[in-house]
Amino acid sequence: MADVMPAFINQTAELVQDRRGAAGVTLFNSVGNWPIDAVAPAQQDASYIEVWPPHDDYLDLNRIITNAQTLGNQKPVILAAYIPPERVINWRLANSVILASGAYHLETGEPGAMLQDPYFPHFGDIAEADQPQFLRYYDFIVRYENVLSVGTTAASAERHSAISLGDVRMRGIRSRDRVVPIVRAGADFETFSLVNFLDIDGADWNAPTTVGPTPLTDQAVSLTVERPVTAVWYASPDTTENMSANSLPFSVEAGTLQFILPRLDYWSMIVVEYEHGS
Repeated sequence: MADVMPAFINQTAELVQDRRGAAGVTLFNSVGNWPIDAVAPAQQDASYIEVWPPHDDYLDLNRIITNAQTLGNQKPVILAAYIPPERVINWRLANSVILASGAYHLETGEPGAMLQDPYFPHFGDIAEADQPQFLRYYDFIVRYENVLSVGTTAASAERHSAISLGDVRMRGIRSRDRVVPIVRAGADFETFSLVNFLDIDGADWNAPTTVGPTPLTDQAVSLTVERPVTAVWYASPDTTENMSANSLPFSVEAGTLQFILPRLDYWSMIVVEYEHGS
């Protein structure tokens, strides 16, 4: 079947283009991330993946995304990961990982509601008090698409290890009890998204997480750099006031960039700008 599907997708794409032109879109649902190796390079307009076990950890979402981006030559990635709206901690953490990875989450639909089940009419209503936070995540990725998705790629594993929060745990395979760095790179900048899993009571995005992350404030950050730094700023969708970019004072000594991150709740995005052409 994996051998047949790319040919089927390509034939469909050619037919859609012939009949619909630029208005046509071809997608194929890789259920359980199968057979993404075969279909991601095909002529679909985005890699659309419905996530199921054994991809249970929050970080499995990032691994699925970056793999599909690489296989698909950086075409957009859309995940369908069904989370009931009452599991607010789950969808905040899952969206932080998905959006920070430069991908998109198929979850919105009816007004004030979200998908919670593969049977789409079985949607769930978002509590009125939670709707502003839900909206902020989508406002955030639109405002900052130039440093999160469009024109960016996943950075190397070495760059994920280049950032440190001192004694705060950041390394590991699973997400629980650490701050996870997700790094994307553009021509003259790097985006370091910090997703906070400290003290949560579970690492499964599809099982109830009832204890949210412990916030960090005035956190010292150090980062190994190899190019001249011109600016450092951060923004977060967690703030209730606005999501504007905030410039951060910084210093660079012996190839180490240092600055203070004012706050990390669920997701804070740090952008390091480098001298053009360096």
